Amino acid sequence: MNATRELRKRFFKRYYDVKLGLNGLVTKRMKHFLHGVDVVIIDTDNIASDTLTYHNVSLGDPEKCLRAVTHATYGAEELTYRSLARAVPVIEATYEPVVIDVTTTYARTVWHEGALYCTYGVGTPGDLLPYLDCTENEREHIINECRRALADGFEPYITASATHPTLDTPLHGMEFLGIVIVARELLPDALAAVTSLRDHGITVRYLSKDPEYIVSSLAHRVGILMQNEHPCPHYHVTNRPDECIVIAALSEHTYDTLRTGNNPLSILVCKDSIVTFSEMYEASSR
Repeated sequence: MNATRELRKRFFKRYYDVKLGLNGLVTKRMKHFLHGVDVVIIDTDNIASDTLTYHNVSLGDPEKCLRAVTHATYGAEELTYRSLARAVPVIEATYEPVVIDVTTTYARTVWHEGALYCTYGVGTPGDLLPYLDCTENEREHIINECRRALADGFEPYITASATHPTLDTPLHGMEFLGIVIVARELLPDALAAVTSLRDHGITVRYLSKDPEYIVSSLAHRVGILMQNEHPCPHYHVTNRPDECIVIAALSEHTYDTLRTGNNPLSILVCKDSIVTFSEMYEASSR
């Protein structure tokens, strides 16, 4: 009972700025709020873990290549989607590696290899492919592997290395080492939570700035999109945005517009994991 009361109090405070009494009782007027909710808007963070899991790793030197990404996130032990996106160029003078450098899509570390330096890089196919020393057939094979990963809703990162005499040697002619494939992990019980909200007559809309392949994959796995359904094309977003259940690759402006200015009596923007939101809603509607 105490747990239910706390869920109710948290829900009304977070979503309606209403403070319940110590007993956590919900009045008829407050329950009227809940019965009027038609739509809940979610984003990727509400249904998937921020931590990325490595899949199908094929590397010449796994430790150094993976550290090229993980070190780039200010020494984080694990690579996360948010930390990679937030990362800015960094240079550190340490005994190894001697250089850490990162952009939002490309990370590298430079290590001493005897009298030479060796750079290990990890980045998106678009960023690293131009620097690889490989044949057209090899390049085509790499591209096809990355496309296959994208089709499955994963994020492919190319890994490569180059040996050079000085730190400032241009990074061309890098040797391809392999592809790191990473995937968002769906939160446990996310599918059940979405199903529970739908059973209450609530439509769950998935609006995101994330790429379509990520949004589409998660939307299918959580049951928002059915088989052979796809996120809305952008001409629908422009002309009939209210009809779009799943929208990906939104601009910052459109994203903010669709998520703000809604009537809180009928449309709520999820501020928690979908599992926690569903638990709070269920407790509050009893």
